[in-house]
Amino acid sequence: MTEDADDGAVVPCPVCDRPSHQNYPLPASFMKEELSRYYEEELPADLPVSDYFMYRCPRCTLEFAWPLEEGSSGFYDWITRHRTYYPDERWEWGEVKKWLAAQSRPLNLLEIGSGSGAFLESLRDLEHVTVIGLDPTVGSAETCRAKGLEVYAETLAGYADNPTHAIRGFDVIVAFHCLEHIADPKGLVADMLKLLTPDGCLFLSTPYSPMSFEGPWFDPLNHPPHHMTRWNASSYAALARQFGLQLQLHLPKADRTINRVAWAFNFSLNGPQHLQTRNQILLRAMKKPRAFLAEVTRQIRRERVNGKTAPDVVLAIFSRPPAEVAG
Repeated sequence: MTEDADDGAVVPCPVCDRPSHQNYPLPASFMKEELSRYYEEELPADLPVSDYFMYRCPRCTLEFAWPLEEGSSGFYDWITRHRTYYPDERWEWGEVKKWLAAQSRPLNLLEIGSGSGAFLESLRDLEHVTVIGLDPTVGSAETCRAKGLEVYAETLAGYADNPTHAIRGFDVIVAFHCLEHIADPKGLVADMLKLLTPDGCLFLSTPYSPMSFEGPWFDPLNHPPHHMTRWNASSYAALARQFGLQLQLHLPKADRTINRVAWAFNFSLNGPQHLQTRNQILLRAMKKPRAFLAEVTRQIRRERVNGKTAPDVVLAIFSRPPAEVAG
């Protein structure tokens, strides 16, 4: 860092190390207010939240929080106990399961950030896949073990350093909506590679930022202390280059423009806890014609990836180059 953060500091991008500049401030008071509004519950007064700034890298376009201070264990204990926090299903779970089902050889799979264990449970019918999970939130790990899953309340580095674990190499390592929570994304990938077999694959998924509904509505869950980084195609490509890895980006088809418009207004007018039907919200939105047309225009101009409108989620698959595997 070249100068104090609150004086417009230039800080290094956590992916490509390029000097990055301040984008906008996120005071602790604002984030506490937005998180409390999101869950309609006051954030406990004893949970520390820092004053943050959002930065944007001019080279890889990664957006990241400064300081890079992740949410505390207390913060995650609070947020993960909300019923809607862990999803029952994710698009990328199905994509990875299809890939696993197509493999004929026995595979060892490690999931980082197992949460409620829903993904690992979905693999029970794949007899050729042995699964292990990690989650630093003790309550989440206990929930998984109660379901008969082998999940440890450890970090990835902690697992690697623990000699009591029988499986030391994994053919597949997955982390769904985990990378964006980490202050050191390169460090996480480096630790993954230490446990990945030479011909193994890393599957990482995150929101595709900015998400389509983040125009008229501020999403506190896609900002610190919950999310430290905001990912897109360019920043994933930069991460792959840092390690000399091959990268494939898998993206679902983006929702129709009118549906994205409706979701954006739904969140901005109702908040995430009181959503209306698409037709109900569009009738309300069209009573504000200028705002409605502005949102339609924003959605039409949304970033395109491989010629298609960017969706709200991305699955990145990393692997070593063939020559390195053969060597």
